[in-house]
Amino acid sequence: LKIIGGNAFSESGIVSFSIPSSVEFMETNTFDNCNDLQIIELEENSMLTWLNDYTFGQCDPIIMIPASLSDLVLKSVGDCPYKYNVIFPNLCETVPQRVQF
Repeated sequence: LKIIGGNAFSESGIVSFSIPSSVEFMETNTFDNCNDLQIIELEENSMLTWLNDYTFGQCDPIIMIPASLSDLVLKSVGDCPYKYNVIFPNLCETVPQRVQF
């Protein structure tokens, strides 16, 4: 699995989701209107390097970033009011080389 399509989980009752390490891209509105979504976890050695606000349209999950991920762009698009709650589990041991907001 390399791409998770747009609206793949839109308006579902999903509460948490673990993004497989093989995923390289998530299209717009993948988790749109997932009001119960609380946690998104990226697996170790994740290939994902780009997230924009519209990936999680109208929901505000906590995003768990693995220590192995060294390059991630969290993109704010337009006037989207949503924000990211990002957790780096092993921050004291490994700081990502680049995290851009």
